[in-house]
Amino acid sequence: MGESTCGGGCGSGGKVDLTGDPKERTNLSLNEWSYMAQRIEKELLEQISRLKDDEQLRLLEFARSLSRSPPEGEAGKRLLRFAGIIDKDDLAIMATTIEEGCELVNANEW
Repeated sequence: MGESTCGGGCGSGGKVDLTGDPKERTNLSLNEWSYMAQRIEKELLEQISRLKDDEQLRLLEFARSLSRSPPEGEAGKRLLRFAGIIDKDDLAIMATTIEEGCELVNANEW
């Protein structure tokens, strides 16, 4: 999809970046969100039109399964009871270990 212009109506100089992690797009204005939704819909329709009939049916089944999926994770209220349980020194060790471990690639893992 990439970066697209939105006729100057968006707050970011008329461009909305549609690449990367969608969760990181929290700073978009309402106009930018609306434009992005329109661009995504247009791109989806273009891609769907290129699929064979059986592939379109598989895609429809997949889309329906996504809308039926329950939300993942726990509500924040349910996790509040755990606040403050872990010692601060242990948290620092965990954070360091995660940072160091996330930089490693194990080519034989998969």
